Amino acid sequence: MWAKNRLKTDKSVTWAEQQYVKKRVRRTDKQLDNFNDELWSKMWYLRGGAEPGNYDMGVREAWARGYTGRGVVVTILDDGIEHNHTDLINNYDPRASSDLNSHDSDPMPRYDETNENSTSYLKTLRVKAGPFGWPIVGNIFQIRSDPLGVLTGWWYKYGDIYSVKLGMNKVTIINGYHAIKRASLNRNLSSRPPLPIYNDYLTGSLSFDIYGDRLIQKRRHSLSLLKDRRNIVGEAATDYVDRLVEEWNLSGVVDPVDGIIKTVANVLFAVFYNKCKEGDVKQHLLNILLSPNASTELFALGNQPTFLSFLPQPAKKNAEIRSRMNKLVDAVFDCALEYGMTDFLFELDRIGMMKNVAEFLSAGVETSSSTILWLLLFIAEREDIQKMIYTEICRVSSNDEETFETIYEKRNEMPLTEACIAEVLRKFPPAAKAFKLRLKTPVPFALPHYCIEDTALKGVSLSKGNIVILNLWSIGEDTAVWGQDAKLPNPFRFITNEGKFDSNLARKVSAFGFGHRRHGTRCAGEVAAQANNTKCNVGIAYNAKIGGIRMLDGDVSDYVEAESLSHRQNHIDIYSASWGPDDNGKVVDGPARLAKEAFIQGIVKGRNGRGSIYVWASGNGGVADDSCNCDGYTNSIFTLSISSATVHGIKPWYLEECSSTIATTYSSGDNTLDPKILTTDLRDRCTDGHSGTSASAPIAAGICALALEANPDLTWRDMQHIVIVTADPDPLQDGDFITNGVGRKVSLKYGYGLMNANSVVKLAEKWTTVPEQHICVLPRLEINKEISSWGVRISVKSNACIGKADEEIRFIEHVQAKVSLSYSRRGDIRLHLKSPSGTNSTLLPSRKNDIAQGDFHDWPFMSVHYWGEQAVGDWVLTIENAGSLESNSGVIRSLQLIIFGTDTDPYKPVKRASIVSLFKERRSTSTTSSSARLKGCHPQCSPAMGCLGTSAADCIKCRNLKMGGGRQECVAKCPHGTYKSKDNICLHCAGSCQTCHGPTIYDCIVCAHPLIKYKDNACRHGCSRSSAPKNDVCTPCPKNCTRCHWVGEDAICDSCRIKKLLFNGNCIDSCPSGFGPVVTTCQKCQDNCIHCKGGLCYVCRDGYILKQSDRCVKDRICPKGFYKASNNTYVL
Repeated sequence: MWAKNRLKTDKSVTWAEQQYVKKRVRRTDKQLDNFNDELWSKMWYLRGGAEPGNYDMGVREAWARGYTGRGVVVTILDDGIEHNHTDLINNYDPRASSDLNSHDSDPMPRYDETNENSTSYLKTLRVKAGPFGWPIVGNIFQIRSDPLGVLTGWWYKYGDIYSVKLGMNKVTIINGYHAIKRASLNRNLSSRPPLPIYNDYLTGSLSFDIYGDRLIQKRRHSLSLLKDRRNIVGEAATDYVDRLVEEWNLSGVVDPVDGIIKTVANVLFAVFYNKCKEGDVKQHLLNILLSPNASTELFALGNQPTFLSFLPQPAKKNAEIRSRMNKLVDAVFDCALEYGMTDFLFELDRIGMMKNVAEFLSAGVETSSSTILWLLLFIAEREDIQKMIYTEICRVSSNDEETFETIYEKRNEMPLTEACIAEVLRKFPPAAKAFKLRLKTPVPFALPHYCIEDTALKGVSLSKGNIVILNLWSIGEDTAVWGQDAKLPNPFRFITNEGKFDSNLARKVSAFGFGHRRHGTRCAGEVAAQANNTKCNVGIAYNAKIGGIRMLDGDVSDYVEAESLSHRQNHIDIYSASWGPDDNGKVVDGPARLAKEAFIQGIVKGRNGRGSIYVWASGNGGVADDSCNCDGYTNSIFTLSISSATVHGIKPWYLEECSSTIATTYSSGDNTLDPKILTTDLRDRCTDGHSGTSASAPIAAGICALALEANPDLTWRDMQHIVIVTADPDPLQDGDFITNGVGRKVSLKYGYGLMNANSVVKLAEKWTTVPEQHICVLPRLEINKEISSWGVRISVKSNACIGKADEEIRFIEHVQAKVSLSYSRRGDIRLHLKSPSGTNSTLLPSRKNDIAQGDFHDWPFMSVHYWGEQAVGDWVLTIENAGSLESNSGVIRSLQLIIFGTDTDPYKPVKRASIVSLFKERRSTSTTSSSARLKGCHPQCSPAMGCLGTSAADCIKCRNLKMGGGRQECVAKCPHGTYKSKDNICLHCAGSCQTCHGPTIYDCIVCAHPLIKYKDNACRHGCSRSSAPKNDVCTPCPKNCTRCHWVGEDAICDSCRIKKLLFNGNCIDSCPSGFGPVVTTCQKCQDNCIHCKGGLCYVCRDGYILKQSDRCVKDRICPKGFYKASNNTYVL
């Protein structure tokens, strides 16, 4: 009151009023747990448990602080985005978008498989002329005898696209997986040509009438064979259609290869089910193959979706099935309209459409039938494969108390069976099989196509009127897809390290299937899908602006990449990329000259000098033992490389391990059990099926957008520092974390841990820009030293460029080791770099698929594991040989270390206490929530994580080991028939192994009875023709033996190779004196004979003479009726 009166008397004061404290809050979303968006309730990675911060990466807490991405622009570098999607349209930024494939500003994705823009800016070439063709007949006579071999041979000589003459018609032959993939649904190749052979297609065995006589006969056989099981199979077929309808609605993609594999696997299950306890499987298979109705009977079981209308069902159930099928028919028809593939659809009525869809789903009537026949023939000839499939199916059906109905549900637990089916499909594609089986189809091709408009395909110009035929046989021979062993039958190419069936690789046995360019749209929705609009999901930064660069939907060149990375660098804040080189475990590739320059320009000039933020997915090549250190995009110091973890905080099957990974976000896990990421999809739809590191990177980009809203002045290096400092290793259960020289936990799988948005924005609010980056380039060491079988170590002394301005390093950020070496098998090389502080970082793990002799040419292996350490001292590079000690060899040519960092403490401006407080806060929250999950858990559950129920299958993390496959439960030790993987998971041995140390037939320790172990550790029925059991191990016979047996350490030959003779257990070139050859053995000659053959004597010993009856008698006066000839024989 005194102050108020005093102010009133002050003439300089014109107004005074008592001030009161008022409550003010940020205008955030009032109910962060009650968005009305369609998929919000299922967004497990944002919602977590009952408490914020449980599993949600702190995103809701960041929203609660008022950060939702306002003022931040994120661009998705991908195959385009559907920017008119209801959930994206309000946040779409056209200035942050472009189409580098069509060279315009609209990044809208296309909805079919055509590739019309891929070479529009390149000069196209004419179709390469193939072999010389005769007048009138052309190349028909050259092709006629062996079309598969001849056309594929010409492929090797003339390339993917070449021309031949069939009679007077000039025909273009398309070969190889990638070329056929592009041509198969090109809208300009959708018509059919006026070829005489086309009529044969229409009337031949590849077409059928749904109510024809043949189908009626097959239906009769089907019902007879199924008998009491037909209702079970019918229900399974119904479920299959339901799944396909749902899959189509969610993703717009149907995979025909999956349909074939599943239906054929069902048949094998039925074939073996009743034989599991009877034995003599081979004879059973031969009986099926020799049956006059083999094709018909097997077909009947195989094409379940086609027979939905014939299986006995109640009228109501039948109507439901037809209704579901009609929905799928409508969806396929709508898609075909957008494809422009209407030339054959408009002529079909509803029944015709039903037939086409059913035929598509089961991949053709003859396809499944002939696939089964080839598969049975394959496994009948390969007893080792036959036994493994037999054992696998019998293991699935081993419980005597289970009925066929319950066992039938387990038929998907057969990875080796599915792998064999995929390999048969690869080696004998459907149309080619028709030729091999001498069916009516005249040539081993897909249906011929007719070019209705000028078009470009892989840089080759196809003119209007061009007839195009696809050589399906070449897909299975394509070494670019299958490797150098493409010609060899090897079903194990489809088995992952974890013993699972590799469905991604299996899809490549066929170049056909409906599919869309949906990847970019899905990534965009994760970042910036609008909140509270009742549509789809909630984006991490749901008020950020979102753009898209369509650049993956065509030929990706260095120029295209550079243009994408540098598009409007002062307008776009964050570039999110979920792509890279092929994740097949063989490739070493990265940005070329222009793209490297674009990265540099981005971090130097982007965002008005603060540097563009590049967020990159680390890769999905884990199933192929790939390493993201061989991917030059994630291996770059300019990118924020992001890995993935499942809902359980463990490694997903696709994760690549590398030392360049900075942090992790949640994504998908097991394809059937674990939830995936929910986001926007094409045609204004939503999906709950986004997966892989492709889904993790956009989540990280969204969190970075929240950080830039909190502090727009963050530089590209500030962002990496903040992510590393705030990443939390604790929720990640199997990271094999090491502690580096400054006490930070870091992992090859997860980097520094799971990103936490709340911690990120809290630290960003008070962040001060880190000191200027210094680069210390140590002298290049020219080594030229042989890499011995046991490896080699190279020491590099570092002075950290102390005393050199702009180069001195006292606090490390990134370290690059530029390595040049050659090795006989590049995938067997392992590289480790140990810092002066003792941190040992794996720069390159072994890669099983990188089997060729190869080099690394100054490849900059990068690690972030030394972040914050001192650079002065000895660095040690260790090169290890992970393969054969006898056959591997190589040379390390040179090594150079480049160290990036600062000369002053980057965290001094930000009080270190504030960083520590973030972790204390997080630990207290996680401790409270975890204690509630420990009640009533199974003893095999980890006490640190608890459980979701009382059984061993409800553990969040196992105390000891976890069963793989369908059981997914925790166990104390791996049971019989399984082995412990490096991730502490018990995986099934191959069917031929009783115990093992790995998933393949070559990892057996003890064989299943009555199999015998070979030298290669594989267990087989008996030994091969040229080996025999020795101490229960198949041991090779001596060089010239074809069969033998062992007595102690001695091999006794039982039969010999051609032109060799068996004598006293040995194989020799000629018989000794007194013995002569009889067929393949040396037998004793008659008395007094020294040389004989076939039981007949030719030379007698001294004092004896050869009688004409081929006996040796004493040399005396000729008996009556004989005279002595000049050759010492008695002649009548």
